Amino acid sequence: MPPHGRPGPATESAPRRELSSTSAVGLVLAGGAVLVIAGQLLRLRLRLRRERQGDVDES
Repeated sequence: MPPHGRPGPATESAPRRELSSTSAVGLVLAGGAVLVIAGQLLRLRLRLRRERQGDVDES
């Protein structure tokens, strides 16, 4: 028995928490989608701000 109190084979049979290539690609695509959406929202916000400022200047 190892010094930490658990038998050796039980630790080897524990499930691994590795990322498969499919999961990694999915995470990259999801991250890219989040960045695209955030960029579009930022552009919309800036455009709306410019339009409001333009309306105020013309009055």
